[in-house]
Amino acid sequence: LLNGFARSLERRGLDPNTYLQLTGTTGEQLVDNIRAEAQQSVARELVLEAVADKLGLEEEDAEIEELIRDQAETHGDDADEAVQQVFASGALETLRVDLRMRKALDRVASEAKRVPVELARARESLWTPDKESSPTETKLWTPGSKEPA
Repeated sequence: LLNGFARSLERRGLDPNTYLQLTGTTGEQLVDNIRAEAQQSVARELVLEAVADKLGLEEEDAEIEELIRDQAETHGDDADEAVQQVFASGALETLRVDLRMRKALDRVASEAKRVPVELARARESLWTPDKESSPTETKLWTPGSKEPA
């Protein structure tokens, strides 16, 4: 992600150091932000893979070919040539995984139920044991010290 971000800046004619100066961000902060983004991305992908596995989602070559043809026609390219290129280049498996994840996401989105704002607020106001207890200061007893108060 960091390399991709740097390439994106370069395509826009922006030096990474200039970007950092303009945004008031340090290199460490940028790396931390990108690391957090990567962690979230991996977590999403793992969830979608689990959903796809649970639902038994699989992509057939015919479905992938149909997608390639649709995309080629949309861009005014030769559909047969596009299909041959994808199948010959080894990009077929990447497309298969992408389509599988898209189907999993579509399924999750279609079955998601909105929680009304009032209900969400009501849930937050419910008493739970962790809300009652306040964090206490931990005191370490060592030989020769007084008993903790």
